[in-house]
Amino acid sequence: MDNPYQFHTVKEIADILRVSDWSIYDAVRQGLLPSVRIGRKVRIEHEAFCAWVNQGGMTYEALEQQAS
Repeated sequence: MDNPYQFHTVKEIADILRVSDWSIYDAVRQGLLPSVRIGRKVRIEHEAFCAWVNQGGMTYEALEQQAS
């Protein structure tokens, strides 16, 4: 059975965006970057990441508006 999902590690996403791992962990912690947690591991699904990037990412202000 083929796996329809492709996941990235935090390090892979940090390398793609050329930011620190901690920047990605912080974005995940604040709910800015969609992710999946498995125990202590964080994974970012490829399609969700691409959609997030295509939308320009999510800023703190957009997150606050979404919560309202």
